[in-house]
Amino acid sequence: MKTRLLTSLLLSFIYLLTLSSCQKEQNDSSNYLFHNADRYSVPFGTFTNQDGSGTQMTLSSIDFHFAVIYVGPCYYVNIFLKDNSITDGGYTTGRFTFKDHNDPSFDSTKNFDAASVILNRTYQYDTLYTDGTTFDKLTDGTVLFNKHLTSYDITYELHYGTELITGNFSGKLYNDNH
Repeated sequence: MKTRLLTSLLLSFIYLLTLSSCQKEQNDSSNYLFHNADRYSVPFGTFTNQDGSGTQMTLSSIDFHFAVIYVGPCYYVNIFLKDNSITDGGYTTGRFTFKDHNDPSFDSTKNFDAASVILNRTYQYDTLYTDGTTFDKLTDGTVLFNKHLTSYDITYELHYGTELITGNFSGKLYNDNH
């Protein structure tokens, strides 16, 4: 009984710290994605390289380190970069443009081939539901980034037919591979 109570209190404390951290991050004027006249806070960033197929850069409203206790709306941008040198610190600045990976002129050091955006999707205890709006049929786009020691400045413009998603991020991108 004592162990269960202590665990519950500890989780409550972590949750409160997360909420206060989220509020501080959401007041930051630079970490947003824009769609039409709407602005969504995306203060958390990660790099992931699953199965060696390339780097996935995620900018999100959720700190996925605390995803098991988060309940609420989720907003995020995933940009799939093929060059793994980004997460290894091989780049300090870069400009990537959208190009189909089957195009003979596709260059992983200059192009990306996919990006998805999720707006107002329900997230509850490590489960992402299927409501909200999803953009995943990218038709054009650009991603610019500059690295400053351990933080990044990123701007992006993603076209999904007639829909436009733009945004910016300034801060640390955590490497989820380590």
